[in-house]
Amino acid sequence: MKNIFGILFVVMSLNSYAHEIQGTLVKEGKYKSSTVISGTTVQCNFQVKYVRNILDDQDDFGNPGYRVRTLLTVSGSNKELGTKIKHTDDITFINIFSEGSKKIVKDEEYFAVKEQATLKINNKGLPVRVSFPFENKFYSCHF
Repeated sequence: MKNIFGILFVVMSLNSYAHEIQGTLVKEGKYKSSTVISGTTVQCNFQVKYVRNILDDQDDFGNPGYRVRTLLTVSGSNKELGTKIKHTDDITFINIFSEGSKKIVKDEEYFAVKEQATLKINNKGLPVRVSFPFENKFYSCHF
């Protein structure tokens, strides 16, 4: 009988530990980098406007989700190719994911359904990468 309780305790502990989050929040601020779109080097300006707790939504383990409002501006030109690129998008990311029938909050990953964009942060809350669609292709800005 003790073995059954021991096994049950271990299984329950593993299940709750597997979905433990650190509570890392995205840092508000402005971030800059560059990338290449269609042969043109462009400047990526990414601003995290605010981070808010989604009070009415949490995952199946009780972890709260977060909403991150951002502004992405990508611009540049290439005189040789005759291209000029200007793309601005107000993007709202969340970090509650559906995996099968469960809702799971992820510390370092966010997504935006409408814009089909993703945001990856490091364990200090700083943006590492934002990926976004532009002219039917996906591009990433790395910070």
